[in-house]
Amino acid sequence: MGPWKYVAAGRAPGGPKASPWAREGATALLYHLGDDPGETRDVLDRHPDVADRLSKLLNRYRERGSSRPMP
Repeated sequence: MGPWKYVAAGRAPGGPKASPWAREGATALLYHLGDDPGETRDVLDRHPDVADRLSKLLNRYRERGSSRPMP
């Protein structure tokens, strides 16, 4: 969303295994793509409010089964 990329570290596409790019023990990762397009610096600790908002949005999308409104 905007310049932010939120990664739920415990969920990888295709299964429940940890994402390979997640740091050891991380529950999630947050990147500011405008400042770090290579996704090398996790800024979740500095922006917990953004991570919380994006986590809730991701959970809503998962519950609905889609990020787009369905007819």
